[in-house]
Amino acid sequence: LLRQQPGLPRAYAAHRARIRPQYRATREALRTELAIPIEGLSFDDPPAGLSLLAQALPSLDASRFVSECAREGALVSPGIDYWLDPAEGVTRIRVCFGALNAGEIAPAVATLRRAAAAARNAAPVYSMI
Repeated sequence: LLRQQPGLPRAYAAHRARIRPQYRATREALRTELAIPIEGLSFDDPPAGLSLLAQALPSLDASRFVSECAREGALVSPGIDYWLDPAEGVTRIRVCFGALNAGEIAPAVATLRRAAAAARNAAPVYSMI
């Protein structure tokens, strides 16, 4: 635990007042970018916070999506890291946006779109033999 220091609560309140509008602008930019869906993913709407949770739909391989994001330079976290039962989180992905500013959201979402396109499950091929 941190020891209470004189002036810390006032400094923290000032920090929150300064940073909250930035986080809000970033979250709103993210909402705007995600208004056009990313094929294979659905996202919970982030009413607050610094991350959002994605659900990989059956058309997308969640594990490959995480790998493709890393290859593209975007670090996302597999849902299995956040569930007591990893099987429940296997199709979930945590996307943290707290380190970004509003101007970085569009390129970040474009990266997620490229990773999702690369991680889509191929449609079955049927032979007519």
